[in-house]
Amino acid sequence: MSTSLKPLVSVIIPIYNAQDTLALCLDRLYQSDYPNFEIILVDDCSSDSSAEIAQKYPANLVRLTQNQGAAAARNQGVQKAKGTILLFMDSDILVEEDSLTLVAEDLGDKGIAGVVGLLSPKLMFTNFSSNYKNLYMHYTYSILPQSVSVFYTSFAAIRKEVFEACGGFDEKYRQATIEDIEVGERITSRGHKLILDKRLQVEHVRHYFFDELLKTGFKRAFGIMKIMLRKKFSSEEKAGYQTSPFGYRAGIGISFFIFLALLGWVVKCDLSHLVGAALLYLLLFLLNIDFLLYLRQEKGFKFYLQSCGAIVLDMFSHGLGAVWGIISFFRGKEY
Repeated sequence: MSTSLKPLVSVIIPIYNAQDTLALCLDRLYQSDYPNFEIILVDDCSSDSSAEIAQKYPANLVRLTQNQGAAAARNQGVQKAKGTILLFMDSDILVEEDSLTLVAEDLGDKGIAGVVGLLSPKLMFTNFSSNYKNLYMHYTYSILPQSVSVFYTSFAAIRKEVFEACGGFDEKYRQATIEDIEVGERITSRGHKLILDKRLQVEHVRHYFFDELLKTGFKRAFGIMKIMLRKKFSSEEKAGYQTSPFGYRAGIGISFFIFLALLGWVVKCDLSHLVGAALLYLLLFLLNIDFLLYLRQEKGFKFYLQSCGAIVLDMFSHGLGAVWGIISFFRGKEY
């Protein structure tokens, strides 16, 4: 098929202080085997050399005069897009040569409104926190069904007409955390079909320290809880699809009881509290054993042992985020 017969794919990338990864991201994109695409970079008022790096490439660069957040930056990119397919991705993502081709192939089916990719287990960083986070994201998406309601903007494409009809990203979300979850639920609640193509695996160039891993979990749970509460108390249609496995969600609640049991042991020096904490941990472990064994398979026994400890703290940080989201919401802060 000639280039003129292939749909134009508009790749939209918000950039904010992305000087460490932007060139890697763009180099990979320009190695794509898909012949008909444009790249729109939206510089969200970076203070580093991101804009200067962007200007070295044949991309359309939009420069915002003040920082508005990823949701607004993506919407600005849509206004410049000429393609019938919008492909949203982050500036720290490395695509494969055939990624855009697979997107166009999936959206050749008129019954599909959008397609989502997932993170590859491959990672250039070797530290524990980066690999734990990356493998968690890969695992949770790899076990999802084909039809999803999440629009994971690390790598996600949609028909432009559908995106515009659904109102685009909600610009009240200033941080790039959960605006993609909200728009995905809004798209699917209006009857449009999003699919997860597990062939579409992209590499995430993101280095995490352990405190960053916990903060990310806190912020994500904080935002998700506010989405759930806002929709519960509104007339909006709800999709409500969960991407995290049941065992992980249940583990968040269990982690709080483990903390309370350990606190009781410290305060009262009562061995029964320690036994209770151990039994609760065993339940958490069994509920998440498939994920933990997957980590062992991928990274070995030492990584597995580290993960058996880290997962409790990760769940607890998610739980704190959800609790703070509830408190914040009922204090009048809906976003």
